[in-house]
Amino acid sequence: MELMKIPAGIRTEPVVHRKEKRIKLIFSYNSKLIEEVKKIPGVKWSQTMHCWHIPYTKEAYITLKKLCKGKIEIVVNTPEKKTIDWISQCQIENIENNIDNKEKLTGEQKVNSTNNKQPDKAQYNNQIDTNTTTKANNDGACETTTFETSCYKLLQDYRSMLEIKKYASSTISAYLPFFREFVRHFENGGKTIEDLKYAEIFEYIKLKTHGLGPTLAKQLISAIKFYYEKIKGQEKMYFSLGSAHIIRRVSIHFDFAEMQKIAGPNIKNYGHRLCLWMVFHLGLKAEEIVSLTLEPSQVLCRLVKFRDGDGVKEMILRMVENYKEQISNSHYLFEKKGRPFQVNEMRQYIWWIIASYKVEDVYRKQFRNMVAQTELSESTKEQYESMFLVFMRAMQFKNPAIININQIKDFLHDYGKCRSAETQNAMATALRFYYRYSLKREFLPSQMPRARKPLMIPQVLSLEEVSGIINAINNEKQKSLISIIYSAGLRRSEAQKLKLSDIDFSRGLLFLKAAKGKKDRYTVLSPILANALKGYIENFRPQHYVFEGDKPGMPYSYTSMNNVLKRAAAKAGIKKMVHLHLLRHSFATHVLEDGYDTSYLQKILGHNSIKTTQRYTHLTQGSVLKVRSPFDKLNLNSGNNNAHA
Repeated sequence: MELMKIPAGIRTEPVVHRKEKRIKLIFSYNSKLIEEVKKIPGVKWSQTMHCWHIPYTKEAYITLKKLCKGKIEIVVNTPEKKTIDWISQCQIENIENNIDNKEKLTGEQKVNSTNNKQPDKAQYNNQIDTNTTTKANNDGACETTTFETSCYKLLQDYRSMLEIKKYASSTISAYLPFFREFVRHFENGGKTIEDLKYAEIFEYIKLKTHGLGPTLAKQLISAIKFYYEKIKGQEKMYFSLGSAHIIRRVSIHFDFAEMQKIAGPNIKNYGHRLCLWMVFHLGLKAEEIVSLTLEPSQVLCRLVKFRDGDGVKEMILRMVENYKEQISNSHYLFEKKGRPFQVNEMRQYIWWIIASYKVEDVYRKQFRNMVAQTELSESTKEQYESMFLVFMRAMQFKNPAIININQIKDFLHDYGKCRSAETQNAMATALRFYYRYSLKREFLPSQMPRARKPLMIPQVLSLEEVSGIINAINNEKQKSLISIIYSAGLRRSEAQKLKLSDIDFSRGLLFLKAAKGKKDRYTVLSPILANALKGYIENFRPQHYVFEGDKPGMPYSYTSMNNVLKRAAAKAGIKKMVHLHLLRHSFATHVLEDGYDTSYLQKILGHNSIKTTQRYTHLTQGSVLKVRSPFDKLNLNSGNNNAHA
C-alpha cells in the first residue's frame, strides 16, 4: 500500500525526553503514515511534545528510512551554524547506500559489503551518540551541550527581536543567559515553553530569583516577559514576588505575664520551665545556655540585664536550685551522659519542649514577627497565621524544620478533603510563605501541588432585580452604600475604605487608593447618584470615611454591609444567593451589555489580566440570547393530548 506523499515530509530532530535521547518525528496528520510509523520498534507518542518519537539508535533510524524510502521525504533539521550535527548529511547518504546495497546483496556478498562499506561502529556512535553541538567558550575550550541544536532557532529569533527593538547590547547580554537557562530547564524536562501555563512560569521565577539581588531578579523576569509579550504577542504578565523587605529572623520575647502563663506552675519539670524562661523571656541563645554551670548567677548577670525589683532574677535562680535537686550533673546545668549539651542538641531540646507542651503562642508570635516585616494586607496576614497554626496543630507542634515534604503532602491531602480548591490552595500558599521566609526553603510545584480550581461563572442580577433591592432600602445611608457599590463596581473593601476626599464630584470620578494589589485607580461616579450622595453627606456628616458605623470616624463593618443587602434582597423577593460581590459582577455584565469595550472595563475594575474581565462576556444577554432554541422549529400539536397507558 503506497503512502500519501506530503509536501513537508517527515522532519526529524534530536530531543531529550524524560532524560532519554530520542528522535522526534514531525509531520502533518496522515493516518496511513501513522500506521507505518507505529511499526518502528520502540516508537512512542508524547503528549507533552505532541509528536511521535523513536529511540535514538542507528537501528531505529535505518528502519525509518526503509519505511519511507521512495514514499516520504525525510528532512533532518540542521542548525545553520557551523557545528557538528547530530547526524551529518554524509552519514544519511551512507545509511541510504547501505540500505540499497543490503537489499541487492545476499549471502557472501552481503557479508563482504557489511565488512567493507558499513561505517565503523565506533566512528558512527561517536557521531550519532548524542544530539550535541560543540562550541567554543571564552577560553577556547569546547563545551558540549544537548541544548543548542534543538533550540538554536528559538534563541536566534529571541536575539533578533531584541536587536530589532533596539535594545542596548548590555541588555541583550543580560537577557540571553537568563532566557537560555529558562528554555533549557523546561526542554530537559520534556516541555516546550510555548505550552507552559502561567503558574509553571511563576514557580520557575520564584525558584530562580531566590537568593538573587534585586537587579538580577528584575533582569530574569524581564527576559522571560520579553519572550511572551514581545515575541508571542501575549498580554502583559505580572509576577509579584511579595514584599521588597528582607525578612530577618527576630528573636521571640514574651513579657512576664505572658511567660508566666506559658511556662508557669503548669509545667512541673523545672528543667523544661527554666529552658523556656531563658529562651523566650531572657532572650538567651542555645550557645549561651549550654555554657551555664551549676553556679550560673555571675554568668547570668553578665548575659542578661536584670531590672531591679521585678523579681525575675530571684525567680530564675530559685528555679535553678529546684532543678539542681532533680539532677545529678557534675559541672553544667544541662548535661547529656556526663558531657554538656551541644548547641544543636540544645536547640532540638527546646523545640521538643515546645512540642511536648503544645506551646502554640511561640509559633503565633514567631509568625507575627515575620509577617510584620512584609507589606501584606492585614486580612492576608490573619489568614496566613490562622492556616499556619492549623498546620502546626496537625503536626503536634513539631519543629517545622524537621517536617519532611511527604508529611506536608499528606497533610494537604487530608486538609483538602471536604474543602474547596480555593481553601486548599490558600493553605499551600501560607505554608510556602512560612517556609520561604522563615526557613529559606523552597518547594517545587510537584512537592506542594495546588488543587485545580473549577471553572465557575458568577451569577448576576438583572437590572430589575438591582432596582428592586435599592428601592427596598429606606435608610438614606444604607441606600447610598448599596448604590455606590453597584454603580461603580466596587469591592466591599473599597467601599469600606472610601474617604470623603476620594470623591471628585466635578469630574464624576471616585479615586480608589491602594486597592487590591496595592494599586491606585479611578472608577466612575454616576451623575444621578452624585446628587443623592451630596444630600447623604450633608445630612449624616461623616467625619473621615464616606460610610461610617455607629462610632464616628470608624468605617462601616462588613457584617453590617452584608446584612443591609440581604434584608433588601429578601424584601424585594429575590431568591438568588445575594452577596456584596454579586453587585460588582452585575455592574461589569451590564456595562458590557451596553456595548463598552472590555479594555475600558478592565481599568475600571482594576483587573491585572484581561482574561479576568473577559469572564463577564459569558454572562451578557447577547452571548446567550443570540442563540435560538431548536424547540421553536418543532411541529407540535397546539391542543392538549392526554396519553393513556
